Formats: sequence, structure tokens, C-alpha cells
Amino acid sequence: MKRSSALLVGVGGSGKQCLTRLAADIGRHITSQLVLTKTYNENNLKEDIKYLFDVAGHKGKPISFLLTDAEVKHETFLEYINMVLSTGEIPGLIPKDEKEIWLGDVRTEFVKKFKDNKEPSAMEIYDYFLDRLRDNLHIVLCFSPVGNKFRERARKFPALFNECSIDWFMPWPAEALSTVAEQSLARYGEIHTTPEIMAELPKWMANVHNQVNDACDLYYAKMRRSVFVTPKSYLSFLASYQDLYGKKYAELDEAEQKFNIGLQKISEAKEDIALLEKGLKKEEEKLKIKREEVDVLITELNKQKAAAQKRGDEVGADKTRIEGEAAVIGKEKLDCQASLDIALPALFKAQQAAAKITIKDIAELKGNPNPHIVMKYVVDAMA
Repeated sequence: MKRSSALLVGVGGSGKQCLTRLAADIGRHITSQLVLTKTYNENNLKEDIKYLFDVAGHKGKPISFLLTDAEVKHETFLEYINMVLSTGEIPGLIPKDEKEIWLGDVRTEFVKKFKDNKEPSAMEIYDYFLDRLRDNLHIVLCFSPVGNKFRERARKFPALFNECSIDWFMPWPAEALSTVAEQSLARYGEIHTTPEIMAELPKWMANVHNQVNDACDLYYAKMRRSVFVTPKSYLSFLASYQDLYGKKYAELDEAEQKFNIGLQKISEAKEDIALLEKGLKKEEEKLKIKREEVDVLITELNKQKAAAQKRGDEVGADKTRIEGEAAVIGKEKLDCQASLDIALPALFKAQQAAAKITIKDIAELKGNPNPHIVMKYVVDAMA
């Protein structure tokens, strides 16, 4: 509405700024907000307010000015806002030469609008400028009721409360929490569960948020310290849930893939084991045949061993007998050697004597009627 401003009261994160920007966009308003720096002061604030006057009063465009608790760097800032809300002007804000230029432009708009032949006065043009400024400039104050500042501002700057429509941002009801959770999960669209659980999940999320609120109230009752859980916290909770769900789902998906790979490997191993068992059975049959052949061979070897043992016993007996005979023969050899040693000299002598026998001696021997006596004589002589 024209000349409408708003005071939005609620703890941080209640959605005051988001709703303001949404409403301004729906109303096709320009949105303006302070950009604080370390050196931001009253002069910078005046320049920003002057920009608001230029857009709303000089150019005649609707603009929404958003001011939050965090942007009130000094309480004196609210004095200027109080002036704008109560009177629509700040003395000395617009330089005289620039003001004349603005009023000259406004005069043209004034003449077109009223279309009378009377020459407008400077006061009428300025009043028209102020009226257009106040119609198009919408100031939205986003304050928190926590602490004493809210009460002190109501006392020091009454126009902030008297000239604004006050909107208290209360906690969301369970139905709204559930609806927001349902829409958020629907946009996420990656939760794999049964329809029954999916239908109850938004209610559970809303219940969790309300339980945290109850815990905050209990904490305040016991410790006298305030802790606020706002809709922004609820939205963060939904985002964290979706992020955690995505991570856990990815972990489970990876584990499932590994498990499936493991099952595949086990299946392949079973097939390999089955093939090995078939080959093993064949090898066992071959081994059984070889074992039977070995048993036969061992039986044959045992028989041959027994025969060899028997033959060895016989050879041992023969060896013993032969060794006994060898001992007797050795003894006889010694005796013969001794006899031979005795007989060899006589043999040498006989050979020598035989060498001395001539044909004549043989003829005499043949002519002797008793050759044996002669031979005896010869032998005795040789001996």
C-alpha cells in the first residue's frame, strides 16, 4: 500500500528478510539494503537515504528499504529513519542545487498530472515531491525482540512503531513444518524407502524441531538463558539431513557394490572349485589305479626281497664255508710252500746233474743189466 512501512519482529532466522524480498519482488519494487564496512558512518547512511529519495521522490519508482538489527551500527542511525517515517524528509540532506534539479523534473510530472493552467508554486511542487516520496518509499525494519534494545527503541524512536505495520514472527506450527519438510524432500527426490515411511518422515522432522523448542524452553526455565531454534535452523536441519542421507546412501551403495563384487567372486570361485573337484576326482581315480599298481609292485618287491634274503643267507653260509676252506687251503699252501722251498734246491741240483748227462751215459745205462741200481746210485749221488 502507499505510505506503508513494516516492522517485522522475530528472532534471527525467522524468515523476515526472505519474505521482504519476496514481497518486494511480487510488487515489482526495487530492493535496497545497507552494505556495511568498517568505516561506515552517518554520512554514508545519509548518502544511502539520499539514493532512496532519488528513486522514490525524484524518479517516482517504488522501492523497499530493508534494515536489520545487524545493520544498525549506531543507534543514531535510527534517528534518521525515524525522521523519514514521521515527516518524510531529513533537513539538509539534499544540496540546494541538486534539490532544484529534482524539483524541476518533478514540476514537469506535476503539470502533466493535474493539467491546470495555473502556474504551480515551489511549495506545491515540494509537497508533491514529498507525497510521491512517502508513497513510493517502503521501509521494512527487521528487529529481534530479544534483549533490552527493542524496548529502548520503542521509547526513543516512536515513529518506528507508530508509522509501521508490526508483524510478529511466531514459531511455525507443526503443520507448516511438516509441509515444508515434505516439499523439501520432494525436491530432493533421492530418498529410497517405502511409501509408509516417506509419508511419516515429514511429520517426524517437524516433531524433532518441536522437541528441540521444548528443550530450549526447559533450558531457559532452569538456566534462565535463551536459546532460539528458528525456521532457518529447521531449514538447515532439513539440508543437513539430506546431505547426511546422500553421504550415507553413497557409502551403502559403495558397500553394496563391493558386496556384489564379493558375491560374484564367490560364485566364480564356486565354479572353479567345482571344476577342480571334477579334476580331483579324475586324479583320485588315477591315483587309486597307481596305488593298486604300487601295492602289486610292493608285494612283488617283498617277494623278491624275501628271495634275496634267502639267497643272502645261503651266500653267507657259502661264504663261511669258503672262508673255512680258504683257511685250510692257506695252511696247506704254507706247508706246500715250505716243502717247495726245501725241494727247489734239489731240483736245481737235479737239473744241473741232468744237464751233465751225455749220450754216452745213456748208452751205458741202457747196456747195464741192472739200470735201476744205477739210477738209485745216480739219485743217491745227486742227493
